[in-house]
Amino acid sequence: MTTNNGSPHQPERHQAEGAPPSQGPFGIPKRWLIIGGGAGGVLLIVIVALAVILSGAVGGGNPQPRSAFDLVPDDVQLLRRSNVRDILDNGFLADALYPDGVLGAEHLAIDDDKMDQLVHASWETGAVDVIRGSFNLDDIRDELEDAGAEEDPYRGYEVWEDQRGGGIALLEGYVVAAKSLESLESVLKNLYNGSGSLERADDDNDMKRMLDKLDEGFQIHAEAGSRCAVERCLGYITALTEADGDAEEVTVKYALLFRNERAADNAADDYDEVADFLERLQGLDIEDTEAEGSFVVGQAVEDLGDRNDRP
Repeated sequence: MTTNNGSPHQPERHQAEGAPPSQGPFGIPKRWLIIGGGAGGVLLIVIVALAVILSGAVGGGNPQPRSAFDLVPDDVQLLRRSNVRDILDNGFLADALYPDGVLGAEHLAIDDDKMDQLVHASWETGAVDVIRGSFNLDDIRDELEDAGAEEDPYRGYEVWEDQRGGGIALLEGYVVAAKSLESLESVLKNLYNGSGSLERADDDNDMKRMLDKLDEGFQIHAEAGSRCAVERCLGYITALTEADGDAEEVTVKYALLFRNERAADNAADDYDEVADFLERLQGLDIEDTEAEGSFVVGQAVEDLGDRNDRP
């Protein structure tokens, strides 16, 4: 379990891999104490360390997410990110995108107005939902206990296992939910190790390249791999950037990633193939298409009234 500010206690299972460093007084690694230069320096370091620990700033010693993408694996195949606060502040978009509420997460005691961002990510072996916002963790714990969930910490992070084998992790400013405990533990392992997440992916990662190209607006939807049905396409991303409530339409930017610049040039010249793919997939009415490096980019218009009618 964590403190009220979400800081986890020390691990109860799945301890960190590898041998621990040589430790000095109060469990502080000796390599830290060398800086102090003698007994006076040791005492100073100890006092400072204790002050930090008692203030809660260490967060139980575990890394905390810098962004939601710290909780998404680098081999993610489908990614949806919604800036919930911006959508709720736009009456037209709130009605069109969230007619029944953002999540229906009353069972977690998470109100819509407590959410800032929502990310759904799926990969070959799992999926997670990441909610960023300001939460009352005690209320969430009460709801989980009432629903029969049991606390089962993982690598020092607060994790609850529900009766269906799913898991929920409570972090500093984030709630992570997964239908399988294995999916949840895999993203927490990446966070703990500081590697394996989309946030820390190499620059040649296809999903990261698409996000670097187009990560803006109210909502993004990105898929890497075979779902892009255009020849030599490695993936695509769309971003809802503007909303016209009077016309019940939104402006959507898109970017398709190709193997190289030549493939992108060829796809841009074949306007119909790109336009047909995006119209069929997301109901977009393409306005223009052009090549930019290894991408084909453009802008489209979507009628949100038709969104719920598509398969």
